[in-house]
Amino acid sequence: MTQQTAESNLHEWFWLFKHKLVDEYPEFSETFDYMVGNANDSGLLYEVMEFAYRHLQVEAALEGGEDNLTITDYLKALDYGYDEWIK
Repeated sequence: MTQQTAESNLHEWFWLFKHKLVDEYPEFSETFDYMVGNANDSGLLYEVMEFAYRHLQVEAALEGGEDNLTITDYLKALDYGYDEWIK
């Protein structure tokens, strides 16, 4: 994978989660900021976001598509990525 592809993926994943967890549900902005900040400070932001995104894809497949995902699914996915790499 090229650096440009990795940056593009990270950008896509970051904004997907930010849109749901901050823009649509501002009450989750502190959680999002905390997890992303810690992951970035640890140098593991790409890995955390990749695991979160992959987890979200699995949930979407199980739920019959992305349109059927809830905010809880996004939170669980981000938490999964964070737990796998940071905790």
